[in-house]
Amino acid sequence: MNRHIVLPARSIKPFIILIVLCAIGVSAYIYLPHAVITISPAIVDRDVHQDIVLSAHAKEPDFVRYILPARIVEHEVHEEIIITREIDSANITVD
Repeated sequence: MNRHIVLPARSIKPFIILIVLCAIGVSAYIYLPHAVITISPAIVDRDVHQDIVLSAHAKEPDFVRYILPARIVEHEVHEEIIITREIDSANITVD
């Protein structure tokens, strides 16, 4: 028994048109030239200086007026360090 699938002509035409359009689209994508355009903003160097105030009266940071809370500690420190080095007379030359 020989079976053949017979499709009506109405359903074959859109299928063939779809295949042809896909082939045209793929070949156009492959063979047409491509361009990559990269846009970057201009870079400007700026020097920004801001004084930050440390305050004992501030309870939390104020980022608008640049005030940070601080604790003031008054404590005097006196430190004396004496460093002695032995001089090797064999390595000293006097002109």
